Amino acid sequence: MDLETLRLRLRPLQVTDYDAHYAVIDSDPAVTWLGVARTPEEARTYVAAKAGLWNGRAFGPCAVIEKATGAFLGHGGLEPLDETGEVQLSYYLGRPAWGQGYATELGWAALDFGFRSLGLRRIAAIVRPRNAASRRVLEKLGFRHERDGHFSGAEAQYWALLPSSQEPFTYPKGASP
Repeated sequence: MDLETLRLRLRPLQVTDYDAHYAVIDSDPAVTWLGVARTPEEARTYVAAKAGLWNGRAFGPCAVIEKATGAFLGHGGLEPLDETGEVQLSYYLGRPAWGQGYATELGWAALDFGFRSLGLRRIAAIVRPRNAASRRVLEKLGFRHERDGHFSGAEAQYWALLPSSQEPFTYPKGASP
């Protein structure tokens, strides 16, 4: 699966993305899920596990590449949510990508792919309670907070998006990938 938006190219995350991933995600505690920088060995294991999520699936985490510069911004897309077995939207972008609308842009592309191409009826997302920026992204994408719980080793909020069962997925007015 390769997807393109106006500013981004999304392609399957690969083990060979390790160096770029470590530089913008794993080495920065502000970006990691648990708020702790990973060691290089932990980061290699993490990237290999994320890349392996594609095995036997038509979806998985994507490398997020800025089309204009070719810069590796992070990873995101659709992946399984271990605790529920549902498909979740994820986005992990390094600090240089923050505040530029990239998470929302990749979110639209992933949702479009999930609902239109995969025929999903529901997509989940989890977010740390302190991450107001990620919550705003989910709100822009149309997600609704459903509950709090323990996900991926931490306290988190569980959000979900269900398109109307009467109509195909459409972008809200004024939004597009």
